[in-house]
Amino acid sequence: MAWRALSEAQFLVEGGISASEQTLLTGAAAATVSGGQDKLPDILTSWIAEVQAIIGNIGVTPGAVGTVPDSIRQEVCAIVRWNWLIQFPKLAQLQTEERKAAWEKAMDVLQAIMDRKMAIEPVDPDAAEFSQAGNSGYEPHIKMRTSQLTI
Repeated sequence: MAWRALSEAQFLVEGGISASEQTLLTGAAAATVSGGQDKLPDILTSWIAEVQAIIGNIGVTPGAVGTVPDSIRQEVCAIVRWNWLIQFPKLAQLQTEERKAAWEKAMDVLQAIMDRKMAIEPVDPDAAEFSQAGNSGYEPHIKMRTSQLTI
């Protein structure tokens, strides 16, 4: 598995935030509900850094800034999602029991990593190059025919 960047746009898709919820959380309504500031970028950045620090503390070299291992990508999304949603006390309907349970499970996964009960994959330089640059290094093994056939 690879370490891949988790941008704000990717989080909104992978984090299970519906289009109508995105409108509520990022639109004009958010300004009146959360004190006028979109806190998602800070929450996302700080939790990715926290996860990288936890992984670094167990002796695994973390990936590039802003990347998370694929094996816990959904857990990172669950943590960010919950920490973002609780910034909106007037939108309690978005703070569902399922989302809270996903956050709790994700925190348990982080604890298992800290307790060295769960292994994290090291950075795979080849996978990172492929996933970020789109260059797999593939060379065709069969050359295309360049001469015409005569019948």
